[in-house]
Amino acid sequence: MTHGRHKALLAAFALGVGCTPDPLPPTDAGMQEEPAVDAYVPHDVGNDAWTGFPDGGPGVDPHWGERQDCFFQAGAMPADSLGSPTAMRSAITNVIVIVQENRSLDHMYGMTGHGIEGIPAGYTVPDRMGNPVAPFHETTACPADIGHQFTEIHTEWAAGAMDGFVRADGMGAMGYYLDADHPFYTWMLTTFATSDRYFCSVLTGTYPNRSYLYMGTSDGVLSTGLSYPDPSLPTIFSQMDAHHVGWAEYNASTSEVLSGTFGWHLDHAGVHLYSEFLPALDAGTLPPVSFVDLEPNDEHPPGSIHAGERGVREVIAHAFQSPLWPHLAIFFTYDEGGGFFDHVAPPTACLAAPSEHLFDHLGIRVPVAVVSPYARAGFVSHDTHSHTSILRFLEALFDLPAMTGRDANSDAMLDFFDFDAAPFMTAPTTVPDAAADGCGL
Repeated sequence: MTHGRHKALLAAFALGVGCTPDPLPPTDAGMQEEPAVDAYVPHDVGNDAWTGFPDGGPGVDPHWGERQDCFFQAGAMPADSLGSPTAMRSAITNVIVIVQENRSLDHMYGMTGHGIEGIPAGYTVPDRMGNPVAPFHETTACPADIGHQFTEIHTEWAAGAMDGFVRADGMGAMGYYLDADHPFYTWMLTTFATSDRYFCSVLTGTYPNRSYLYMGTSDGVLSTGLSYPDPSLPTIFSQMDAHHVGWAEYNASTSEVLSGTFGWHLDHAGVHLYSEFLPALDAGTLPPVSFVDLEPNDEHPPGSIHAGERGVREVIAHAFQSPLWPHLAIFFTYDEGGGFFDHVAPPTACLAAPSEHLFDHLGIRVPVAVVSPYARAGFVSHDTHSHTSILRFLEALFDLPAMTGRDANSDAMLDFFDFDAAPFMTAPTTVPDAAADGCGL
């Protein structure tokens, strides 16, 4: 049975959005290295071989078509939209979610290869005069912050043309890194499971995207710091409280990140300093769900990617030694693309609610990894995922209802897992070093 989508088109609005970037530097900064020959993989969205529901083995996702047609609504249980969760619930007891800041997939891993669709050979975008501009190897681990709110991101998106990056943000949007610039990150993504079709949730900045991760909607909030979502709406935190699932948010800073999303601070139940996180991980006393924010080492420009990499490596290395490891799943991603370039047009997305009519597309591609004993080794998913896929994983694991039409129709990233074989039940004993701290490459 086919169920039609109801979408609000944004093309005319996006094309009419303007911005006033800084004067552009010369446009002759072409690629310093050619993309790896295996960087391009055909866009292959659909019923990939898939593990998890219903039996933990390869099969066809039974509700893929219904989710594509936005059939499910708020309140849908995981068994309704995904299938039986027996395998995952037997395997996973604890989840850690690490969300860094403001990096796109092409910007970070466009030159990595390993089956990840990266920067196409000969790829350019026009400047404001129509001259072609090629990506270039970034010269610093601490690039300048560039525009990444609703106006700039829609200019970059250009109704799916993906060619407005220099028009919106100048040459600063076009830098990329090589594997040697972030050796631990490259090892993590290519050893465990990743995806080249993981998008942030909406074409705008941090707080609306984080709201989708935490509650499946931004409640119409378009820009940072101006307003908070309706506090009466459910969140993953209130849902876990209602179903007696323990959780904690660990902040390396006293100011971020739930304070910006919801106005929550350290006096709010469940919010803790990061200094409590590693001891609890080492002792095996973490609650079932832990969100980790490493700010000021969250890589938000002009912050260093090296500082972020070292912080994430610390978490992963401790996880390998933790008594929780045999039943742990770690999700690593970035909240949004930060204005940096990416060549893949985001697909349309199910509306969370009528108030979210401006958010009928997913956002810019961002890096993602799943680190777990059950992560498929060296796996690259080509199916569409987003922040509400992580939300749906948590809902599936703990049998929580969907909160909006967006998370109700999201997958749960189960193709990343092999719940039968557990490829990494014995954790790696050697963890590559991160790059030296600082801004040098």
